[in-house]
Amino acid sequence: MEANSSYKATIITPFHNTDLSIFQTTIDSVLCQTVGFENIEWIIVLHNCEQEYIDGVQEKLGKYSNVILKELRNSARSASSPRNYGLQFVSSPYIEFLDSDDTIKPNTVETCLKTMKKHHADVVVFRMAYVRQNESVVSVITDITLWNPLETEIVLTGEETTSRAELYSTINFCTHNRFFNTAFLRKHDIRFDEDITMAEDAYFTLSCYTSASKIVVLPQFVGHSYFVNSASAVQSSKKTPEQILHFSYGFKKIFDLLLEHNAYYNHFFLTVLEAYIHFGLSCPEFTADNWRTLQNDMRIYTLLLTPPPENKFYTKEQGQLLYDFIRYTILTPVNMKTQSKVYRNGAPVLMETLRKNQSTDFGTHYGFSSIQSIGEYRKKIPVQSYSDYNRLVELSTAVGESQLITNEPIAAYATTFGFNKRGAAIPMAQSLCFSLGRSFLDSFAGEKTFLLVGSMPKKGAENDGAYEDSLTNIILRSGIGSLRLGDVNEAQIFTSPPEILFAQESEETYYLNLMLALRNEKVTQIYASNTWLLMNFLRILQHFAEDLCRDIAEGTISHGDATTRQLGEHFASFLRKKPERADQIREALKKDKADILLAIWPKLKKIIARNGANYHVYTRQIEPWCKKVPLVSGEFYTSFGIIGHGTDKANIYDLAMENAFYEFLPVNRVQHPSTVLRLDLKLDQIYELVITNKFGIYRLATNIFIRPLEITSTGLRFEEVMHPLKVNGMPVLTGENLESALFDVLDGQLKDFYYFYDMKNRCLCVICAATHAPNGNLGDLLTKKLRPQLMPGAKEILNDVSICHIILTDDKNILGTLIQLYKAYHVAADGYRPEHYIVDADSLDKLRLDIDKSDSSVSDDKKGPHKS
Repeated sequence: MEANSSYKATIITPFHNTDLSIFQTTIDSVLCQTVGFENIEWIIVLHNCEQEYIDGVQEKLGKYSNVILKELRNSARSASSPRNYGLQFVSSPYIEFLDSDDTIKPNTVETCLKTMKKHHADVVVFRMAYVRQNESVVSVITDITLWNPLETEIVLTGEETTSRAELYSTINFCTHNRFFNTAFLRKHDIRFDEDITMAEDAYFTLSCYTSASKIVVLPQFVGHSYFVNSASAVQSSKKTPEQILHFSYGFKKIFDLLLEHNAYYNHFFLTVLEAYIHFGLSCPEFTADNWRTLQNDMRIYTLLLTPPPENKFYTKEQGQLLYDFIRYTILTPVNMKTQSKVYRNGAPVLMETLRKNQSTDFGTHYGFSSIQSIGEYRKKIPVQSYSDYNRLVELSTAVGESQLITNEPIAAYATTFGFNKRGAAIPMAQSLCFSLGRSFLDSFAGEKTFLLVGSMPKKGAENDGAYEDSLTNIILRSGIGSLRLGDVNEAQIFTSPPEILFAQESEETYYLNLMLALRNEKVTQIYASNTWLLMNFLRILQHFAEDLCRDIAEGTISHGDATTRQLGEHFASFLRKKPERADQIREALKKDKADILLAIWPKLKKIIARNGANYHVYTRQIEPWCKKVPLVSGEFYTSFGIIGHGTDKANIYDLAMENAFYEFLPVNRVQHPSTVLRLDLKLDQIYELVITNKFGIYRLATNIFIRPLEITSTGLRFEEVMHPLKVNGMPVLTGENLESALFDVLDGQLKDFYYFYDMKNRCLCVICAATHAPNGNLGDLLTKKLRPQLMPGAKEILNDVSICHIILTDDKNILGTLIQLYKAYHVAADGYRPEHYIVDADSLDKLRLDIDKSDSSVSDDKKGPHKS
């Protein structure tokens, strides 16, 4: 159809069963064009649509004479077919493509028309923004360019249309943010290739670039908003080998087009080849023969590559790394045992980490700049213990040194227990704290949350400006610490304001926090740091049930100290009388434990709490409460970053590989085992995590133990496990086996326990808390249970399982007491011999007096029992 002056421009929209509420935003953006909607020809191609969508679009737009609705039914799966179909009906001099879930600014058509007419251009290029479907979606396409953003117009003519690197140095060759001259397209017969299944619009755009006489770029004008849909073909990384290999048809056609016209190709080749390799590595079914086919298809183009210049996309080192990676993968003969391991075992993250920190004192000392492989890194850098890091930490905190291990500022030192009796201070870079806080906040999106965390006052700043604090506090301060009460109330995030969550002594406000949560029947999730904290809140609920209900009914606070009362007075609006709610809670508490939580909060969907390893003993105790409300794993937060993404299962995580390179130390009878990489792990064996991350941690043995459950080509699913018992560095018993044995011999009444190996008396020492003594000698019972479960070669070390144990009856601070008893065992003149019992309150109080007189260095960790 010949161009007709009755319309100033045409918009072509392919439509395939798009949500009509989303399409309405597209409609609104076209209706409000400043050029006048009546001057726009809008061709909408209803491609393989269900009738309800056809009817919906007809109802919305059928009344407009300038809207042309065309139905198209065929076997095509991409937007190329409906775009081509729409092209044949164009009657205006200019064309813009607009997807049915995207929008344009009110002045987009007018701006492009003026530019077209002013310069008599073939193509006008402008910028596009991104609207994400949700916070978890990240676009694989960006519109970041090398154009000078201070220029309003850049006009390219002659050889510039193929030689300007800025025009071809981008990931975005979509048709969305471009305006095309209709006569130009028809003169050169430029259409979409319907056989290309990946980057089909890139072929169309690059065909226009290489044929154009004049292209105008508008670096400052953002005229298009692109909707990032997680289900789109471009976004999805799940593809079959057949689909992946078919990409070669399109890629070769695009590559050949650029070479034929002597256009700048290096950046585009690098970008596409990296993506193509990623598709292959992400597909578990991609065979050695598949790899050989891909290599043969892409070999000639790989040989043309050169290392990219340093620019906003790459540092010099990153560009070299990408160049080396592509050449290695495409040009090296396939050996499936090594082909994918380098990439899948985390080499890109490792290399980025080394380049980022190569100028630090640590990086200079170990020659980060010269390391080119995982093997070389593991050979040059020894596995670090915390004592190695402690010397550097002291230089930072005491002297004020910087850039020792990371080029980023250290924002905080996370107090972490388990490395030694005194604990450890792990340096945390500013960006790590921010990412942890941001992730923490994301856990509450769209939810009304009863938050159970312990916040204590942080220590003062060290000489490098950073402060020492608990991991929980750092995450809280980086996440919700900046929120004001008004922000929280408006967003309806938590049942308690930050002023209560951040009380100087968190235990003072436990009662008040629980009462405020009980007052709010709209709670949808409970978020606890761990199941120990959750267990304590459930105890408060049971023990102070009537007090809580009375306070809710009368708007009072009957428990707490001066701080609690002061906070209660400050937030009096939170404490208005609610007698009906109090009656609801009284009735709920009469039900079986499995029904209570849902009776209190009918909208409750889940409980998020760290629940494995050292917390498993508490998880057992709250299981009766969680039969109808699932207990799930949130993000696995550590002072090294997030090492596991939570799943909908208790204590099951997916390894977080985006910011860290991992190695794994086997827990076996080898005194100095070598680390293994992810793809060499064995299922159901125990490993200690060794981490290198972007924030200044290098091959540090973390004292975090895991058991692999599922190993895929791109990931690892695992569970956290307790620390094994070691004697002279040799593992002899798993913590899980000991807990299970104690649980059995105490008839399920185990409340808490602590264990260690007494080198002086050569015995396993177990201090445990239970509601009653065992039926028989605990040492004999445990010996019988544990001997078959000792690790290979361990029986000569623990020939007889001797037990030092304390049986408590009803102590309110079981965990703190266990730690104190551990202190007492070491500082008392004669020690506490095996089979020594304390079963009454008077004996316990006497022991505590003895402890208070001693000078112990063991820290009282209130987050979970230390197993060493």
